[in-house]
Amino acid sequence: MTVQQEIIPKYAHTSGQTRLAYTPDGRFLLTVGTNRLVRRFTVDSADEPATVEHHEGDILGITASDKHYATCSEDGTAALFDVGSNELVGLLSRQALPLREATFSRDGEWVALAGDDTAVRLINAAEPTRTRVLRGHRQGVKHVSFHPTDTLVTTSSTDGAVRVYNVAAEPPELVRTLDGVTAATEPADETCTRAVWHPDGRAFAVQTKSRDVLVIARAGWTTEGAFTSGHTAAITDLAWSPNGAYLATAGADGRIVLWATRTQQAVATHEFRNVVCVGWHPAANTLAFTTNQGQLYVLDGFVPAAAAAATPAHGKITYPAPIKDDEDYAAAAEYTKAARARAHAGARARPASDDESDGGWIEDDDGAGYARAAKRQAAEDERAAKRQAVAPPRPAAFQPGSTPWQNGRRYLALNTVGYVWAVDQDTHHTVTVSFFDRGANREYHFTDHFLYDKACLGEDAALFANGGPDGSSQLFFRHHASLAGSWDTAFDGETVEAIALAETAVVACTSRGYVRVLDRAGTPLRVWRQAASPVVCLAAAGDVLLSVRAPPAGGLTYSLDNVASDATLQRDQVLDVAPGSRVESVLFSAEGDPYMLDSDGVLLVLVHWQQPGQARWVPVLDTRTVGQAGDHFWPLGVAGERFSCIVLRNGERQPYIPLPVAAEIELAVPVHGSARARGDASGDAADRRRLEAAHVSGAVALALAGPDPARELALDKTLLQLFQLACRAGRDAGALGLARLVRTPAALAAASKIALRYDLSALAAKVQLVHEARM
Repeated sequence: MTVQQEIIPKYAHTSGQTRLAYTPDGRFLLTVGTNRLVRRFTVDSADEPATVEHHEGDILGITASDKHYATCSEDGTAALFDVGSNELVGLLSRQALPLREATFSRDGEWVALAGDDTAVRLINAAEPTRTRVLRGHRQGVKHVSFHPTDTLVTTSSTDGAVRVYNVAAEPPELVRTLDGVTAATEPADETCTRAVWHPDGRAFAVQTKSRDVLVIARAGWTTEGAFTSGHTAAITDLAWSPNGAYLATAGADGRIVLWATRTQQAVATHEFRNVVCVGWHPAANTLAFTTNQGQLYVLDGFVPAAAAAATPAHGKITYPAPIKDDEDYAAAAEYTKAARARAHAGARARPASDDESDGGWIEDDDGAGYARAAKRQAAEDERAAKRQAVAPPRPAAFQPGSTPWQNGRRYLALNTVGYVWAVDQDTHHTVTVSFFDRGANREYHFTDHFLYDKACLGEDAALFANGGPDGSSQLFFRHHASLAGSWDTAFDGETVEAIALAETAVVACTSRGYVRVLDRAGTPLRVWRQAASPVVCLAAAGDVLLSVRAPPAGGLTYSLDNVASDATLQRDQVLDVAPGSRVESVLFSAEGDPYMLDSDGVLLVLVHWQQPGQARWVPVLDTRTVGQAGDHFWPLGVAGERFSCIVLRNGERQPYIPLPVAAEIELAVPVHGSARARGDASGDAADRRRLEAAHVSGAVALALAGPDPARELALDKTLLQLFQLACRAGRDAGALGLARLVRTPAALAAASKIALRYDLSALAAKVQLVHEARM
């Protein structure tokens, strides 16, 4: 069906090659051309575009992220600009040969640059000195594109070869070379040979020598579909709609063809000549395109109304990449969104997100297996409900620092060292390990075919484990610096439910009730069984292991063991959790002391834990008294007198990706409750509460660290401040009680002088008696 709309073009550039890019938020439309200008149009605005002039040669490519846009030029330079201000941020690259294409990774971290040189370079936008090079091309490279997860990069050379690189590896590795898939072209030829990934990441589309569009599946790199007979001349550009439901192709025959992904049939044809670049608006039924005459067109309602009503071009993914015999994928996709969290997220319960409540991200618009998958899942849910009704309830096992799946991503570990996050790729995961101190360790990635759902992050290594649905598990230990010395092992017939990484050993608790301890070389050291009380979570620091368990009688218990010396410090002690509350995390401070955060937002420390039978949990911070009402605090760690955390607002309960900025909160023991709740936050009362909290914090610190002259001096200083407040208020008895808590003779002498300053001679005499008794 031929559709023609009368639209007035905008003359953005002079005749010659032009390129365009939308910003991911759809706010701006950017164009470049041979007049060496960048035009930034504000979408849905009649204002004149902002203009930037920087390059000395024709601008051949442009790409945009949320914060920046990058351009590349015939003069061999690539530049980075701030998308909001249009200011030049800096030069990304300079080389002797022309650069013909620039492409941002989806996360906006890397810019891929391709040109007449045989090497493709990935430049870090934040640190341009960080580069990665993709080698192995026989001729210059016309196009480069990122996989939706940023783990793969495809390149198209002028010799007609398409190459696939795994950029999650270090260094990047060539995965596949597809020779002869597309036509050989000259560098400046308008024919598009770009490999364009479908949004679901399972396949890419590329033009063939016969002017058709092939669909190449990532699994096996085989041809799985084709869009045929749409053009009588070379295709100059092609692009998937944001949700993958449609494909738009522009040709030198003067046609723009709209294809339905599901049927690979043309939905509409538009007659526009000289089109060389097309781009979909991220959140509207709009296609923008430019011509080699320097014109810019913006075509609203590109998908006809009848088709758009049934299948829009944006929003959630409505149809997967066109792969033959795809019923298994439909079931897998349904399972991924509706049940994978239960299958490989440690059985940690989570509410369904908005896009899961209606059956997942693939609509059953043709009945091809989706309904069957839903029925299978419903049957499994029913069986699980019956099992739960019979079995006594107990807290679900969880890994401290981990989050549930959200939009196909989750954190596996999150602490003061850094964070480990995974991206769901249906058949596998991509795992990234990042560090807060980039000088100590370098970020790395790997492809995870074992679907690890647990991780521990240490300063020099990481530990991973999965809870396989077949009743077996895999344990993987990896050093940050290199793969040398890394190892993995399998547990047949056992599912790993919790793991911990100690200084000299790793610990794994399994579904058979076994506690397995291995050294850091993977050699088993010892194993014992504790099946009566299933594990809830583990944490370790140094060689001390803290394990929390759920005994059959209910409640929670904790134990402390030294995994190096095989000594028990505390055994099956009651974990003091308030009624109606639960444990949200357990962790160790930088000083090596056990801490616990409950769902009420109370942070507690275990004092006297080195003495069997003497340990007790002391609250050191009530997070409800800080920040704003409704804030949630995700723990990272404790160091000294400060609690490091992620502050989540607006009802958020887990940190999102990318990671928000961490905050540090000073510990304050809840001595008299919340000042905000009491409505009394001024004057001496507030000062007294603050000082008393500081005094108790100091006492807790002494209990943890033992005698320390510096800490004792700080504690006495706090007590003298409290003593002075009591004298000012005429509270002789309270002041005398504080004097008895003073530790040093010099502080007692100072207390006596303070009492005399307030004309409290009787109190000064009593303080002097305390001093003499000490002497």
